[in-house]
Amino acid sequence: MSSFFCSEASRLAQEDLIGTVMPYRAYVLIECPMPWTANALESKLIPDSLRQLVQAVQQSGLPIRFLLVNQGQHPTATRVLIYRQSSGRFCKGYHRWETSVEHLEQVAGVIQAQLAMRELPCESYWQTDQNAPPIRDLLICVHGSHDRCCARYGIPFYRDAVALQAQLGLEQVRIWKASHFGGHRFAPTLLDFPDGRCYGRLDRSLLQSILMHSGPIDGLKSIYRGWSILPPPLQVLERELMLNWGWDWFRYPIATRVVERTEMPGLQAELSVLLPDGQVREYAAELIPDPEQSRCLLGSCHAAQPTEYIKYAIQSLRTSKVALPEPQSSAVA
Repeated sequence: MSSFFCSEASRLAQEDLIGTVMPYRAYVLIECPMPWTANALESKLIPDSLRQLVQAVQQSGLPIRFLLVNQGQHPTATRVLIYRQSSGRFCKGYHRWETSVEHLEQVAGVIQAQLAMRELPCESYWQTDQNAPPIRDLLICVHGSHDRCCARYGIPFYRDAVALQAQLGLEQVRIWKASHFGGHRFAPTLLDFPDGRCYGRLDRSLLQSILMHSGPIDGLKSIYRGWSILPPPLQVLERELMLNWGWDWFRYPIATRVVERTEMPGLQAELSVLLPDGQVREYAAELIPDPEQSRCLLGSCHAAQPTEYIKYAIQSLRTSKVALPEPQSSAVA
């Protein structure tokens, strides 16, 4: 057996993690006992109806990611969670919908019905105690049959995360084992809902900072992969602003716009953040390929050929502050 581990190669190459998260409009999480096959949705417990639904969604081109999750036991019912991006110009992350069914065979129909809705029910639909802190779901990839780095680093980190959650008494936080959601060369990897931010190369102390939104914000620079509501190049700009603003940044909705350029490499990005006082801080920057940070690496433990991973750098960051226009009244003539 080869002694190569892609996560070790990435660390040795000092690869920057930022800009490595694929954007999705929605994530569908399906509770399923382990073990899982390399392609999790080909696992023996997954019914044909669910496989067919996933295949139809993938063929349609809809940016929806299906994941299997588990909390280390065989549940008496099957939970289904759907995280869908909030609508409107400014976005803060994802809205959550959750239900339970008796059997996995019922899952496809439940998902199909919910994805057909223009908007998922808001959190008040399922959260009975409005004074309780909102549920937070942390997914840790332990999908060793997909890539062995996820087992080698993900499984021990999952145990650490469960122990830390209990130690801190965070009853509103749920820790899940998850199937592959990308970036196994950064194992252990974590996807944090409802905001949808992704991290890698984690340890217990850094996880505590993420859980509590405390400690030096600079600690996130080496572990932050990006925000899944944004295309990868804009994740570079968002990280820069997060490091400048500190933990308050996580409370603010944002809006973005990308202008592709044809005359030269890179793109022009605009990011607006909505502040509590109703003001909008607007940022604009040129994002250009950065040959010094780009890397050519084996992207997985079983890869036959290296892949070139293009990284982006921020150039000419500009900012301004404006007020949102007052909503127009809709008087009937």
